Amino acid sequence: MNRFTFYTICLLMMMQYTFAAAGESRSVLLNYDILSQGKHVGDVTTKISQQETRHVIIERSHIKASGWLWKIDVTTVLSEEFINGNKLTNADGKTFEEGAAHWTTMKLQEDDFQMQYIKIPKTSSDEEKIFASLSAEAASGASLNTDKILSLSESVFSTSKEASEEWLISKRSFDTTWNNLPFYIQLRAETSIPETLNILDSENLEIDRFAVKNIGKETMKIGTEQVSAHHLIFTTGKSNTSHIWINSENNSIPFVVRHTGKDEDGAFEIKLKSIVFH
Repeated sequence: MNRFTFYTICLLMMMQYTFAAAGESRSVLLNYDILSQGKHVGDVTTKISQQETRHVIIERSHIKASGWLWKIDVTTVLSEEFINGNKLTNADGKTFEEGAAHWTTMKLQEDDFQMQYIKIPKTSSDEEKIFASLSAEAASGASLNTDKILSLSESVFSTSKEASEEWLISKRSFDTTWNNLPFYIQLRAETSIPETLNILDSENLEIDRFAVKNIGKETMKIGTEQVSAHHLIFTTGKSNTSHIWINSENNSIPFVVRHTGKDEDGAFEIKLKSIVFH
């Protein structure tokens, strides 16, 4: 299951929808079930907090599935910080899988991002305990304190001595990240959504170019609620076409309403169990 598959699986189809003064929201908690070929394979919790000139996105995902000769059990906590709308300042991704870990970071330095990848082939019991605490905090529905999660994330694998890969990329080499795509579309929906987008996967530190087709606004029925959403089609040479719907309320924190498609593993979809605005 590649990163694009993993990410697109993690992006959404609603089952239940709970509103609480959406127009006045400053933070939002979203919980999703992940399905692959109709089978439940995991879950995603996304926490977004928004201030006047800054917003933070925390995504915690857990995938657990198995086949005839394979199995996967992987947990990832990914954070991204933005200022002045869509300006990414830093990102941090930590993935734990069967005793091994991967750590990616991005930090803006003037016109370039300092990229770093660290592989930890064998984690210690202390590192696993700290990561478990981070994962639990990011998945908890009791708190939307994203700054606390960012602080806790700094301590995970901080003593690792493993060799790392480092390189620079220009901040102009991508338009947005996957997690920040709804914010990017919200700012441009009333003028013109680009026909092509370079989208950064901040977990794997990869950039892919997509052709984008704007179908327009569609009304979607989620439970008893009627939701207006922008319907977009994304196509790249590395995967099959996928469809993404993003809510079109300008006074609300933006989020993906639904995402469907196919890849080398077959059909995927995500069902949102709950969404709560604060």
